[in-house]
Amino acid sequence: MHKLKKFVLSAAEMARIALPLLEENGGFTLDEYGTSMAGNLWAVFVEGHEFAISGRTLVEIEQYLLSHPLLDSGDFFGGWTDDNGVCYLDHAMLFAHKNTAIFEAMRQEQKAIFNLETKETIRMADLPGVILVKDGNIDPCEDCDYRNP
Repeated sequence: MHKLKKFVLSAAEMARIALPLLEENGGFTLDEYGTSMAGNLWAVFVEGHEFAISGRTLVEIEQYLLSHPLLDSGDFFGGWTDDNGVCYLDHAMLFAHKNTAIFEAMRQEQKAIFNLETKETIRMADLPGVILVKDGNIDPCEDCDYRNP
């Protein structure tokens, strides 16, 4: 059972912090206090919390936050823009170790992980020798260094 926490700031305050970061940087990751997360951390998006927004407005971000007010104890609020210019809001988990992030992304059947510092995206489909079984079990190759977190 995950311990839930709430955003410390209101949805409107979080939206006012997030929107400029989305516009200027193409994305953001914020903790429950609205602090921008940075450094050599790998983001794995949390299934069920991703939401595409049609524009980049305070109202859309605030509405997302009102409909997703709780975060699991290790989750962060994020937003990003894909290669086609579509904006997404979501919850993410952050990991210091790439292998742990890859393992968690495979476990959750996520498509990719993202490094906050280098802006590197690693797509799970591009990793050699990994088979993600439909029920969530992972069958990695023997030589892969990411098979255990």
